[in-house]
Amino acid sequence: MSAASEFLNSLEQDWSNQEASNLLKLYQYEGNGLQVWRALRELHEAKIPIPDSIISKFVAWSISLEGANNPLEVCKALELGGDSKVRKGLQRAKQIEDQYRLTGRVSSLMRLYKIGPIKAIQLVSRDTGESFDQVKKTYYDITSGKPKRKLSLHKNKVATSTLDSIMHGAFGR
Repeated sequence: MSAASEFLNSLEQDWSNQEASNLLKLYQYEGNGLQVWRALRELHEAKIPIPDSIISKFVAWSISLEGANNPLEVCKALELGGDSKVRKGLQRAKQIEDQYRLTGRVSSLMRLYKIGPIKAIQLVSRDTGESFDQVKKTYYDITSGKPKRKLSLHKNKVATSTLDSIMHGAFGR
């Protein structure tokens, strides 16, 4: 395999790892187990090893399923509705996902160009067509908000270790 091909594969795996991490943040934010399923699919399709903590979550869900006697109990066992204080459903999940992507663009520009958040927000606003005020509100809502489930993200060269850390924090309830 050529160096360029290895580099592209590495970038694709990094992107998939980041996407899985974002999905787990969504789970953390709204408690909707669908995000864990989506993260699992992302990792599987990228051929990234599934962390033990994700597998442990599925084992815990399988135990909960054994006691489910109707469709509502199945949804509760799999955490497919989110928690009671957060709007639920795929549409809401996509809204939150878009908010994280917008915030990620602001953060990336800040790092890449070594600029402050206001300048980065202006650039993202211009590029996306979103109003400055909306991008600013989204950025500060996401970066200063407190997740519902304890989570600690740290950079790690090994994708599995990073995701294990996320999952341990997200599922350590």
